[in-house]
Amino acid sequence: MFVTPTFATIDGTGTISIPVGTRAFHINVVSGQSTTINGVPVQVGTIWPYTAADAKCILDTAITVVASGVAQRTTVFYAV
Repeated sequence: MFVTPTFATIDGTGTISIPVGTRAFHINVVSGQSTTINGVPVQVGTIWPYTAADAKCILDTAITVVASGVAQRTTVFYAV
């Protein structure tokens, strides 16, 4: 099965949405003070991986990563 990989970085303030149908993702909060994942605050150093080996296991709801603040850096990789 073919997937489309996407890599994005938030430097400072921004929003990234991981869409429904995603088969794998990796969120890494590198630095900064204010990052939320689906509205839940997360700490610097948080790494949240998800992989679905089975094609039937796909993300059934979107995930929103929001970062704001000085020296903020969050990286997101996902494959749909």
